[in-house]
Amino acid sequence: MEIKNLYKSEYKKDKELKRLIFWIRIVLFVVILSILASFIQSRTYYSKETENTSDSFVGIINSAHITAYNSVPEQTDDTPFITASGLFVYDGIVANNCLPFGTKVEIEGRLYEVQDRMNSRYGCEYFDIWMEDVDNSKKWGVKHDRILIVY
Repeated sequence: MEIKNLYKSEYKKDKELKRLIFWIRIVLFVVILSILASFIQSRTYYSKETENTSDSFVGIINSAHITAYNSVPEQTDDTPFITASGLFVYDGIVANNCLPFGTKVEIEGRLYEVQDRMNSRYGCEYFDIWMEDVDNSKKWGVKHDRILIVY
């Protein structure tokens, strides 16, 4: 009789423990999902509800890391005047590793065209503007700003 009651109580505790573990997993999944969603939303926001009313507007990168570079061997590969897309550099080029070549982005009120790539260690939120003058690129420094993506 005692063995039977002991077995029932152990079975009941095991069942309660499994139920508790199940609910903990559900709560953890929801928490991780909400953290991931808020991170993605803070990084990139795609909507037509902005001050830009252009039909070609695609989205916004809220916290972009923007730098400038020059056609010098220390900052580029062995062909400093040719972009990754095969074009010669010109004023208005920007490098980004995720947007397709030809994508137009607005940075600080000016349009740039993605025609170059950066080192693979840089993510999608990194942009590097080509500048002819080394002093201008040093003055630019590093900026964290919002970028509008237009095609």
